[in-house]
Amino acid sequence: PANSDPTILLTMPRFTQFAAAALSGNSYNFVTLDNMSAQLNGNTFTYSNISIAEGSPVVKTFIVDNATNPYQIFDLVDQSIDTSTVDITVQDSPTNILQTNFTLATDSTEVRATDNVYFIQEGTNGNYQIYFGDGIIGSQLKDGSVVIVSYVITNANLANEINTFQLKSNLLPGSTSNVSTVSGSG
Repeated sequence: PANSDPTILLTMPRFTQFAAAALSGNSYNFVTLDNMSAQLNGNTFTYSNISIAEGSPVVKTFIVDNATNPYQIFDLVDQSIDTSTVDITVQDSPTNILQTNFTLATDSTEVRATDNVYFIQEGTNGNYQIYFGDGIIGSQLKDGSVVIVSYVITNANLANEINTFQLKSNLLPGSTSNVSTVSGSG
């Protein structure tokens, strides 16, 4: 008998990898941008409207040290970062696993002193930099906090017009997957 139990969920985590059909002889990787959950329906978990982006995932960790970095500016040295995929969480310390999500500030005139926001800019070396509030515009990070930054490095528009994708690894051991594309890359 088929099992339909809404309490049984399977999560497809951020950065789950998909292989794409070759385009002009080149292969490209795609990854999910968010955690997605699906309920068990029969023997199937169905994920709908999954957004994926071309590129390779990167996770960087920085320790806040106000003595050596008083402006809390952190260089992202990877080239070709898709800045729309940047995700930042902050832990109070290396031993405190409680994380706070930070969001990109889009209008600094609207940011309050306690808002958990980050800012992004291009540094003089051409790399992107992230920085945080000062306690007046956005919350200031505590000394010893751990900043976890994740993002996707992309080939920009080289992977546009791909319409066939395959999950690179199964979410459950022994399971199979079937991917239907609603709209291609681009």
